[in-house]
Amino acid sequence: MRLYVKYIAFVTCFFLFWVCFLATRFNTLHVDIANIAGKLPKEAHALFGNNNDPLVPLQGSDKRVKLTVSEAGDVTLQRHSAMTAVKFRNLSDSVLFYSSFVDYRDGNMGYPYVRTILLKQVSYTVQLSCRFGETLVEGSLYELAENHQQKYSTFIFSCKIPESVSVDEIQDWILTDGSNSAILQATYRIRREESIRAYNYDYSICLPFLYGSMYEGKHLAEFAELNKLLGAQRITLYTLKNSLAKSLQKALDYYTEERLIEVIEYDLPVKDIWYHGQLITVTDCLYSEKETEISISLMIWCATARDFFRFHIPTPYITRSEHMNQRQKFVPFSVRLKYFSLLALQLIYSLRSLHSLCLSN
Repeated sequence: MRLYVKYIAFVTCFFLFWVCFLATRFNTLHVDIANIAGKLPKEAHALFGNNNDPLVPLQGSDKRVKLTVSEAGDVTLQRHSAMTAVKFRNLSDSVLFYSSFVDYRDGNMGYPYVRTILLKQVSYTVQLSCRFGETLVEGSLYELAENHQQKYSTFIFSCKIPESVSVDEIQDWILTDGSNSAILQATYRIRREESIRAYNYDYSICLPFLYGSMYEGKHLAEFAELNKLLGAQRITLYTLKNSLAKSLQKALDYYTEERLIEVIEYDLPVKDIWYHGQLITVTDCLYSEKETEISISLMIWCATARDFFRFHIPTPYITRSEHMNQRQKFVPFSVRLKYFSLLALQLIYSLRSLHSLCLSN
C-alpha cells in the first residue's frame, strides 16, 4: 500500500513538474483577455507617442490616415474620422472603380503613372482613358489573378502622366470610356523609395476582409494582443462593420480608439466576384502602406475563423524584424504554416494558476 502511495505521489509530482515547465515556457505568450464589452484597460498604446501636431489632410483625400513623427521619434497615427471609407463608384454598368493613386515611381516603363483599382465585367471590352486638362491619354488594364471564372474581375488601370503635367500638382483627373466620365481624386501618393528618409513603421498587418458571424470580440482581442507582443504597430482591417457581431464591433471600437487598428468600411456592390473581391482590399492596403512609408507589411489572409489564429513567429535565435528582412530579401513571397492545437494552447493558458502555485511553493 505504501509503495502504491509513493508511486501515485511520484506520478503527481512528475506531472506537476511538467505543468510548471510548460506554463513557464509559454508564460510570455499568455494574454489576459478581459470582457470585451468595455472592460479592457484604457492605457495608451506604448508604440505611440503624444504628438499633438495639428491634423494635416492628405492631398486628394480627407478619408485616410496621416502619420507624424516627432523630434523624439514618437509615432502618432491621426485619423480624420473613426471609420475611414473609400467607396465604390460606377463609371458604367460594367465598370466600377475604387481607390486611385499617383505613383511617382518610374517602374518598368520609365515614367510615373496614375493608377486606379477597378472592377470590370470580364466579357466587357472597353478602352479607358485619362484626361489631364486638355490632354487625353489612353490607359492600360492589368487583370489581377484569382478570377475563377466569375463575372467580375479586379484590374489595375494605369495612365502615363504627361510630361506637361507636374506630378506634384495632380489632385484629380478624369476617367472616361468615350461615353461616360468620372472625376478621380488621388487617394494615395506613392513616393519614390529613394526620397524616403525614414520609415514610420516597420511592421504592419493587413486583414483583407473580415465578414460573417463566426467571429466574436474575444477573437479580435486575442489576435490584436498577441500581435502587439510580437511587434505589430499597425493593423489595417477591411469590413462592413454593421454586419458583424456586437461584441466584435465593440472590440473594433476599442482598438480603433487605441490607435492599433484602422477600420476601412468595405461595402462591395457586386456578388459575382471571387471571394468577396479580396484582391481589391489586398491591393488597396499594400498601396496605402506604401503611402504611409511602412517598410514591411505582413499579409494575414482571413478566410475562416481559424485564420484569426495565424501569427508570424520568427525562427529561433533571430528577432522578428531580422526575420522579416531576410524573408523580404531572399524569399519575400514564401510562407510556411505550422499548426498547433488550440485545445493544447488553451490548456496551457488555463494552467497559469498552477504555475503561480508552483512558484510559490
